[in-house]
Amino acid sequence: MRKLILGVWIALFAFCANAQEQERTQKTPEEMATWRVERLKSKLALNATQEEAVKTAMVTKITKAKEVREKHAGDKMAMKTAMEPIKTEFQNTMKSTLTQEQFTKWTEMREKRAEHVKHKKAAKQHMHHKEKHQKHEQKQNLEEK
Repeated sequence: MRKLILGVWIALFAFCANAQEQERTQKTPEEMATWRVERLKSKLALNATQEEAVKTAMVTKITKAKEVREKHAGDKMAMKTAMEPIKTEFQNTMKSTLTQEQFTKWTEMREKRAEHVKHKKAAKQHMHHKEKHQKHEQKQNLEEK
């Protein structure tokens, strides 16, 4: 039994040490924008001028959004209100940079992504509600016994 407990402790220690080594590094706004532009480049067939303009707009958007998140941490309504002009500015930049066909496709991609996020969030809430209901039933069963 002692060997089993010792083995569990060693495994736990090794796991924690490994987890600390693999800390996620925060990407810079430039790195995030570069990654996003690479994805858009293939999907929207961006030319070099568009690519540079989109990247600059994304760096600006990411930087401003980060500042808003830091400033309004914990206040979702204030954050949402402060983010609206940033989103509008970015959308206007995209509209003036992309062709009408590219802009339409980009808008459709954003809507599809938003729908995916919405469904994912709803599924997560459903699972949370289901788990909460199961715990409540277990508690009632224990009280009945």
